[in-house]
Amino acid sequence: MTRPLTSARAKTDKLNTRALASLVWKGELEAVWMPDERCRILRRRRARQEQLVRSRTRSKRASRGLQRRLQGKSLCSDLFGAKGRQWLAGLELPLEQRASVDAGIRQVEFLDAEIDAVEKLIAQQALSWPEIRRLMTVPCVNLVCAASFIAAVGNPNRFLAGRMLVAYLGLGPKVKQSREAPARSGPSQSAVPPRRGGPGGSSLHRGALTRSAAHLLRAHQGQARARHGNRRHRPQARGLVLVHAHPR
Repeated sequence: MTRPLTSARAKTDKLNTRALASLVWKGELEAVWMPDERCRILRRRRARQEQLVRSRTRSKRASRGLQRRLQGKSLCSDLFGAKGRQWLAGLELPLEQRASVDAGIRQVEFLDAEIDAVEKLIAQQALSWPEIRRLMTVPCVNLVCAASFIAAVGNPNRFLAGRMLVAYLGLGPKVKQSREAPARSGPSQSAVPPRRGGPGGSSLHRGALTRSAAHLLRAHQGQARARHGNRRHRPQARGLVLVHAHPR
């Protein structure tokens, strides 16, 4: 449909505008889908939630690293739970280190409150959609995953085939191979640098969908990589490859 633009020898703004106007007048130019206002609001709230979660994780790791350097491994599984905070309060630390630990705890408490507030807004908005409630009936699909999918896709019925939806989200398997090096395949995930596989394939939505699929398959990738760190570059230790279902 856009062949007059790609095959033309002279390409200027004036000529391209005239060619586009001709395609629109003939009805040969497909309209681009734009998300409505509630989809845009849901996207912004999901992005805000993801930013807050990453900030909280960063604060927890900084406090945990400081605690390990000073006191070694803690006896509490959750350092920021009730028992973990009591244990931190009873530690004998230098004045400046105590101030850093207390500041980290206050920051985590503030981020917890902000995350709860954003999640309440997401839940109030998402539960009003029948599509999201229907998606939550699927095993291992929670509110966050269903809201991420609807925020990225909008109306799934606008796709003629499942392959088109997978390509739009950037979840189609891709193979990268240079000469005789081992081939690397799989969809983009949140653990790798963001790579837009499609118009709606942001790392935020891909991460939520791939995590739900990993839980569904009972594959704890993080623990497996921690236990077998020396095998992470072997083909047997690579991540999951999600392939969309389609009739052969």
